[in-house]
Amino acid sequence: ITPKALSSKILIIANNQIRSDSGGGGALRLVRNINSEGDTVIHNPGPASSDGPYELFSSGDIWIRQVITLVDMPTYTADEAIVYRCQTRCYNPGGSKEVTINDSASHVDGKSHMIAMEIKG
Repeated sequence: ITPKALSSKILIIANNQIRSDSGGGGALRLVRNINSEGDTVIHNPGPASSDGPYELFSSGDIWIRQVITLVDMPTYTADEAIVYRCQTRCYNPGGSKEVTINDSASHVDGKSHMIAMEIKG
């Protein structure tokens, strides 16, 4: 997104289908990159022991939808592009365990979506 007005806020709605391997445990985090200057984490699910609302733990494989909604207040200058991305975090990555954003249509409803909307400041 490239905001039209300076000091705008950005409403982010990230709706992702994620998959956690058996015992992998994990969650989504949201990062922002302004003008290709590097990632800043703007939503982090916390440590594995926090049992927060965004964590997945299961003795078997699990597919689930996870939604992050937030209003971001980035600092930027005119005509700078702001890129938002979701990343997964695996708490127990031993062996082949992983947590992935999974766009497979065979589980849940298949696709992940993100909306970024400018709110003029």
